[in-house]
Amino acid sequence: MSRLSFFNFTMEGKNKFFKSIKKSNESASAQELSATSQELVANSNILGNKADESMANLSELSECASIVEQNVETVEATSGNLLQKSKEK
Repeated sequence: MSRLSFFNFTMEGKNKFFKSIKKSNESASAQELSATSQELVANSNILGNKADESMANLSELSECASIVEQNVETVEATSGNLLQKSKEK
């Protein structure tokens, strides 16, 4: 085997080796990307559920605020009536 043919054989072997490593790296990158994508989907679902829960909490707080407002109006009216009655006596 001449030096040139040995060199070509060696270069072909190196090229195959590096192509193999490149495919392996691409495969690992694809698997990592897939795992990251699945994690992002899971986190997105968690955030969506928390957003829904927060909206329900806000709705409940709004209802409570309305009840408190009505109670304050009732107390003010009752206080006004009691004050007026106390002045009449």
